[in-house]
Amino acid sequence: MRPIIPDYLAEVLRDVESDTSGELAGYIPELAAADPERLGAAFAMIDGEVYGAGDIDIEFTIQSWDPDGSTPTLASTGSNPRSDSANA
Repeated sequence: MRPIIPDYLAEVLRDVESDTSGELAGYIPELAAADPERLGAAFAMIDGEVYGAGDIDIEFTIQSWDPDGSTPTLASTGSNPRSDSANA
């Protein structure tokens, strides 16, 4: 049986791709240089299976989303978002 997750992700992307509101974060160089036309989504399952839709083969920057270090970012991504000063 074919998994439904890729179809679900594609549907979600179709629902939101027309929303061009907002602006790139000009104060973060990596985000200021991002292509706002790129859109992708992925689910990684606990069994290791990964499903995705959209621009999933394009590298992108991940910025710190854990201001107080309370979530296990290092364990889940292999990267510590606080290794560089966020307010330098």
